[in-house]
Amino acid sequence: NPNPNNGLATLEVSASTTSDVIITVLDVTGRELMMMNKELANGVNQVAIHTADFANGLYYVNVKGGNENKVVRMVVNK
Repeated sequence: NPNPNNGLATLEVSASTTSDVIITVLDVTGRELMMMNKELANGVNQVAIHTADFANGLYYVNVKGGNENKVVRMVVNK
Protein backbone atom coordinates (compact mmCIF):
# COMPACT_ATOMS: atom_id res chain seq x y z
CA ASN A 1 0.00 0.00 0.00
CA PRO A 2 2.34 2.73 -1.18
CA ASN A 3 -0.37 5.39 -1.57
CA PRO A 4 -0.08 8.09 -0.23
CA ASN A 5 2.91 8.12 2.05
CA ASN A 6 4.93 10.62 4.04
CA GLY A 7 8.44 9.17 4.17
CA LEU A 8 8.06 5.41 4.15
CA ALA A 9 6.02 3.32 1.75
CA THR A 10 5.41 -0.40 2.13
CA LEU A 11 5.09 -2.28 -1.13
CA GLU A 12 3.42 -5.70 -1.01
CA VAL A 13 4.66 -8.07 -3.70
CA SER A 14 3.39 -11.61 -4.24
CA ALA A 15 5.69 -14.29 -5.58
CA SER A 16 4.76 -17.81 -6.63
CA THR A 17 8.31 -19.04 -6.02
CA THR A 18 11.46 -17.67 -4.43
CA SER A 19 12.80 -15.19 -6.96
CA ASP A 20 15.11 -12.23 -7.42
CA VAL A 21 13.52 -8.96 -8.51
CA ILE A 22 14.71 -5.46 -9.33
CA ILE A 23 12.60 -2.65 -7.87
CA THR A 24 12.99 0.82 -9.36
CA VAL A 25 11.28 4.10 -8.50
CA LEU A 26 10.78 6.54 -11.39
CA ASP A 27 9.50 10.10 -11.42
CA VAL A 28 6.87 11.22 -13.94
CA THR A 29 9.58 12.08 -16.48
CA GLY A 30 10.93 8.51 -16.34
CA ARG A 31 14.07 9.43 -14.40
CA GLU A 32 15.25 6.62 -12.11
CA LEU A 33 15.47 7.81 -8.50
CA MET A 34 16.11 4.55 -6.73
CA MET A 35 16.93 0.93 -7.54
CA MET A 36 17.19 -2.09 -5.28
CA ASN A 37 17.64 -5.81 -5.75
CA LYS A 38 15.49 -8.02 -3.53
CA GLU A 39 15.05 -11.73 -3.07
CA LEU A 40 11.37 -12.52 -2.63
CA ALA A 41 10.12 -15.57 -0.78
CA ASN A 42 7.15 -17.61 -1.92
CA GLY A 43 3.98 -15.76 -0.90
CA VAL A 44 3.41 -12.12 0.04
CA ASN A 45 6.52 -10.01 0.66
CA GLN A 46 6.71 -6.51 2.13
CA VAL A 47 9.36 -4.15 0.79
CA ALA A 48 10.07 -0.79 2.49
CA ILE A 49 10.67 2.17 0.18
CA HIS A 50 12.16 5.22 1.88
CA THR A 51 10.72 8.36 0.28
CA ALA A 52 11.78 11.08 2.74
CA ASP A 53 14.09 12.65 0.12
CA PHE A 54 11.42 12.66 -2.61
CA ALA A 55 9.44 15.79 -3.44
CA ASN A 56 5.65 15.67 -3.20
CA GLY A 57 4.16 14.16 -6.31
CA LEU A 58 3.46 11.05 -8.36
CA TYR A 59 6.02 8.27 -8.83
CA TYR A 60 6.05 4.87 -10.48
CA VAL A 61 7.38 1.76 -8.75
CA ASN A 62 8.50 -0.91 -11.21
CA VAL A 63 8.98 -4.50 -10.04
CA LYS A 64 10.77 -6.69 -12.58
CA GLY A 65 11.61 -10.34 -12.14
CA GLY A 66 12.12 -13.03 -14.75
CA ASN A 67 9.73 -12.31 -17.59
CA GLU A 68 7.26 -10.36 -15.43
CA ASN A 69 7.07 -6.61 -15.03
CA LYS A 70 4.59 -4.74 -12.83
CA VAL A 71 4.21 -0.98 -12.35
CA VAL A 72 2.43 0.59 -9.37
CA ARG A 73 1.67 4.28 -8.87
CA MET A 74 2.90 5.89 -5.65
CA VAL A 75 2.02 9.32 -4.28
CA VAL A 76 4.33 11.17 -1.90
CA ASN A 77 2.48 13.77 0.17
CA LYS A 78 4.40 15.22 3.12
